[in-house]
Amino acid sequence: MNRKVLAILFFSGLAGLSGTAAYAQKPDPDVDVNMWMQHPVVVDGNSEEWHEPLNNFNSETKLAFALGNDEQNLYLVIESLDEITTGRLIRGGLTLNINTAGKKKDGIKLNFLGMQQPPPPHGELKDSTMHHSEGIGEHEHDPGVRSISVSGFKSIPDGSLTIPNDAGIQVAAAFNQRRDYICELAIPLTQLNLTGKEAKGIAYQIKINSSAGNPEHHRQGGQGGIDGGGGGMSRGGGMGRGRRGGGMGQRGGDEGGGNSSKSSDFWIRYELAKPGESFKMN
Repeated sequence: MNRKVLAILFFSGLAGLSGTAAYAQKPDPDVDVNMWMQHPVVVDGNSEEWHEPLNNFNSETKLAFALGNDEQNLYLVIESLDEITTGRLIRGGLTLNINTAGKKKDGIKLNFLGMQQPPPPHGELKDSTMHHSEGIGEHEHDPGVRSISVSGFKSIPDGSLTIPNDAGIQVAAAFNQRRDYICELAIPLTQLNLTGKEAKGIAYQIKINSSAGNPEHHRQGGQGGIDGGGGGMSRGGGMGRGRRGGGMGQRGGDEGGGNSSKSSDFWIRYELAKPGESFKMN
């Protein structure tokens, strides 16, 4: 074999390796993209800004959800569509774990300890976002959440964080007219040490906490405040976008609404949306 043939084989091999490397570095197909919020989201427990039905549903936790962002904030809405799941949320609360490196590891955590709002009675037509608690002005919104527990923030001490607060973190929970339980959250990107220009996927763990580990549950004697009934799924995802149920290894704690004292969670990965490059909302 002469030198010319060897040279051709050598450079052909390099080209093949280069092509393989390029293929291996293509974007992760399991990473979805946030919706771009053209207007700031009003965090009030009302999901109308998200154009129901929400575009993702996780069958293990029976939660519908959607993520969005603008240049300043990350937004998340979570919706329970049946009374069993709602009861678990009220008794145990919800934990959001954000790993900005895209790893399935503990990162920045927000624990919604204050989700103790009772459901509206059957036949109630008004959304619970219209109800006002003692100490809330006539034109002020009651977020339904008094405080949350946070950890992992660089500029916010670990521990309890009142709602509202000076850190810019907003949380609200409410029932809509269909008695679906809706939780909304907004976090300034700067609090997550993000610029909004990141191209990598961010990992999120959404977890329904065990009611056995919620001190509020014990103070109330284990009463969740939900009147019985299965409810069942009435609606699924929509909007024609990726309705995946958390493809990073979800697990369920109580199949079919069994032992509500157990926790259940799922992981998802989403990239931040860019203006002009992502699905636009509101």
